[in-house]
Amino acid sequence: MIKFSTVEHTKGYWEIWEHIQGCKRQVCIMSANDILALFNETVPRVVNEPFLEGDPDCKHAWRPWKFNDNFIQCANCSAMQKVLRLVPKEYKHDDDKL
Repeated sequence: MIKFSTVEHTKGYWEIWEHIQGCKRQVCIMSANDILALFNETVPRVVNEPFLEGDPDCKHAWRPWKFNDNFIQCANCSAMQKVLRLVPKEYKHDDDKL
């Protein structure tokens, strides 16, 4: 398993370290904005679980379920999916704290 860690290099810049089987090596030095952009590109915001039920011929007009925002339902049939939010709707860093 590969793990990564960060160490502050200079103000606003971070060293990215890779850990593989007890060995450690520096991969790169990135700014906080570059790290945030890479994170937002690679980590999905939400994951939808498969259909619970519904018409297989329906084109599915998904909308939030009014009773619980962890689900979406089809406006045309009884299909419903569970939505798992993996990251916040908006994720920003504060330059002043770096």
